[in-house]
Amino acid sequence: MAMLKKFTIIIVVCLFTAAILYAQEKPVRTTEPLSKWERRFGKITLNDKIYQTGSNWFTAGMGPGYSTTLEEQQLNMAVAYHFRYKPIY
Repeated sequence: MAMLKKFTIIIVVCLFTAAILYAQEKPVRTTEPLSKWERRFGKITLNDKIYQTGSNWFTAGMGPGYSTTLEEQQLNMAVAYHFRYKPIY
């Protein structure tokens, strides 16, 4: 009886492992070759949103900072626009 239980557990583990290994999705390949620009800066898909890498972006931030000359906390703010110069940042 114990031998049958061990054999059943081994078979179930093997089938479960095989199902996990063969159930992986295959990567989607395009039929057209990618351009130089697309190879360098691809797209990232998260949920239903598509993000283009290599595009310009704007950042803004605000928060406390410590001044070593005044020896007290100050309120700091930064605004920046990042853009691509040629294909390199």
